[in-house]
Amino acid sequence: MLIYFYMDAGIIDRWNFPIPVDFHVLRTVFAHEIVVADPSEFNGNGFFTKPILAAVRNLFQSYCIENDVRPLDSL
Repeated sequence: MLIYFYMDAGIIDRWNFPIPVDFHVLRTVFAHEIVVADPSEFNGNGFFTKPILAAVRNLFQSYCIENDVRPLDSL
């Protein structure tokens, strides 16, 4: 989120960065079956593992690059 605020304030140049992935992003992605995970990909507390978080970040970053969507516009 710090990158987002620095870019929005004009402190750093804009570039395509992966959006922050939190519970709300994951809930939406899984509810719409954009990503489907096997039960083994959850840890013991019901949270997603680092590979799942990385895959969702990569999915959104790839979409932004391929469709010329700037991350500041998509948040």
